[in-house]
Amino acid sequence: MRATGGHRSRLRHEDREFLGLAIGLMSGLAGMVSAYLGGKLADRQVAKNQWGVATQVTVCNFLAVPTYTAAMLIDTATVALALLTIPSSATA
Repeated sequence: MRATGGHRSRLRHEDREFLGLAIGLMSGLAGMVSAYLGGKLADRQVAKNQWGVATQVTVCNFLAVPTYTAAMLIDTATVALALLTIPSSATA
């Protein structure tokens, strides 16, 4: 890091704009789908076991953390976007 502080992005300005739009759209779409499917799954699990929803949330968060971390550390925007759909879907 330089003395002036700040981190220079490796992405061009146009790529960052596209990336922001793509992340927003993918997160919104994945969130809507997972909220619906997660609710259906939670209803089924509660009927079987009172701890079903807590188990579902725990498993989803364990899946989301490593994939989110990998998406932040990867150099390719396309792969990062693909990896970001997993945490968006798992935690909604």
